[in-house]
Amino acid sequence: MSNKVNKIAKEMAEMPKQETKSINYQIDVNLAGIGIMSTYMTVTGVPKDLPESYMITVKAAAEKQFAEALNNRQFLEFYNKDKTSKDEQPRFYNMKHIEWVKVVDIKEIQ
Repeated sequence: MSNKVNKIAKEMAEMPKQETKSINYQIDVNLAGIGIMSTYMTVTGVPKDLPESYMITVKAAAEKQFAEALNNRQFLEFYNKDKTSKDEQPRFYNMKHIEWVKVVDIKEIQ
């Protein structure tokens, strides 16, 4: 078994390194009792030469990251709609105390 593992590790080390990039997504949500706010998710490790037809998969990864953050009931960082940390200070909401969340829009940002 260890011979197999060593062989696979050696083959992986010999493979050419693929160039990757990170893609940022703005997720606009309606938080119960608060209103529409924006939060941001970054998907890393996206191949630079990924065909445009596969970008839907990257967007789904951002959606999944957001859903996991909600499921973990952690504090999440939000901004007024279409604002970032360059525009204002973030607001942190404890998702345990938010009754409902509705995703309004998800878009790739530069």
